Amino acid sequence: MTTLLAGHLLHVPRDPFVDRSKRSEASGTRDRWVIADPDALHAVHDGAVAIVSGTIRATGALHELRDRFPDATVDRTGGWIVPGFVDGHVHYPQLPVMGAMGLTLMDWLRERTFPHEARFADATFAAREARAFLTALARNGTTAAMVFGAHFAPAMEAFFAEAAASGLRISAGLTLGDRELPDAMRTDPARAIAESGALIARWHGRGRLRYAVTPRFAVSASDALLAACGELLADHDDLWFTTHLNEMPAEIAYVRDAFPAARDYLDVYDAHGLVGPRSVFAHDVHPSDRELQRLSEARAVVCHCAGSNQFVGSGLFPLRRHLDHGVRVMLGSDVGGGPSFHLLAEARTAYQAQMLQGT
Repeated sequence: MTTLLAGHLLHVPRDPFVDRSKRSEASGTRDRWVIADPDALHAVHDGAVAIVSGTIRATGALHELRDRFPDATVDRTGGWIVPGFVDGHVHYPQLPVMGAMGLTLMDWLRERTFPHEARFADATFAAREARAFLTALARNGTTAAMVFGAHFAPAMEAFFAEAAASGLRISAGLTLGDRELPDAMRTDPARAIAESGALIARWHGRGRLRYAVTPRFAVSASDALLAACGELLADHDDLWFTTHLNEMPAEIAYVRDAFPAARDYLDVYDAHGLVGPRSVFAHDVHPSDRELQRLSEARAVVCHCAGSNQFVGSGLFPLRRHLDHGVRVMLGSDVGGGPSFHLLAEARTAYQAQMLQGT
């Protein structure tokens, strides 16, 4: 059975920032990006998507697709047709702490987030929260996400079971930390490897699921725990890795004192083989040039969470510096630090943040 879903088709099939060396000559300034590929934005007013037995087979003008699929049923519900959004950084155990105002990152974590995340020791509660979380993603048009998990293995079993049933493409993992956390949320290297290994064996590559090794951040992870994360990645060459990086000055200062041998925050992870093309680092609001160069060399990804950066007062993300260094950048909602699941709202906030910086 073939259906043509008709409406205003809009998507971006190519990177609009292909040529990052070009600047606007007409404006007389070098402060504005030129969209090097004007065809990167593809819009068709009377467009359609051809869906054959549940699989997208073609996109384009409605009249062209009617010629290609003459027996298709046309669904003229109308509206805008866009691809499913990809959320590069969002927290499964933080749904009820969205919108907790008046606190910067570390206080927000200690006073609001950690007490709630400790409740995920109850697998029944965790499963209920997982259903609500995944429903919120889908309701906001997100069909794929890199999800920061809970600190409890039964909670992640419940989450992966719900994710498998949802049909969404989800990458996630057991969140790991062995210090600067409530006792109930801490692990140790041997337990981290054992519990993560069991989850990997059961869920990685099953349907649309992938496993991401997930130390919370260097503040809550010792060298020994990060080494365990590196061991997991070395034992499975197709896993993903995600964590936080350079979000707040106070956090960066803590990491500098906790890891005096490291050249910078990124180097803490790099020392354990955690920086590569399957690594997704959330935030990176305050990077050094050396870190940007290393991220580019490794083909690692930085996830920009503009709403969260503003909501908890992290700062303004230096997009142009990342692009100048050739760092791959994506968007994330960072719920619950971020105030919304909707990635179109996130994109608007990101745009506004760059306008404030004149970039």
